[in-house]
Amino acid sequence: MRRPEPRDHPPVEALVRWDPQWFAARELAERTELSLPPTTWTAEVVAHRKRVEPVEHAVRAVAHEAQVLGPLPVAGAEDRRRLVIKAPFGDGPLVAAALKDLRAGESAHKAETLTSVKVGHLGAL
Repeated sequence: MRRPEPRDHPPVEALVRWDPQWFAARELAERTELSLPPTTWTAEVVAHRKRVEPVEHAVRAVAHEAQVLGPLPVAGAEDRRRLVIKAPFGDGPLVAAALKDLRAGESAHKAETLTSVKVGHLGAL
């Protein structure tokens, strides 16, 4: 059985090298390549399954480069779906405003269940 080398585990290699800047730069480069936070604006949306399409439409109407990942089922809530929205930072305020307006419309129409929006939060992604 082969003994693991520090280079097999970047955090261990950073400690061995005593070079946290190397590790941070490496992590940031990987996150940039994959469009993951903190290099991308993100939001987690949990909505009734019938509200998924309006959420996607509201996002795409204001930010053409935004990605809508999902919908995924929500554990313990058969009628709820989870979406993750990723967008360039410049489009983040537009997407946030669109989601706020969508939620305000639900509230004004006294929707039975309101859409949940968490900006900058990815939960268990």
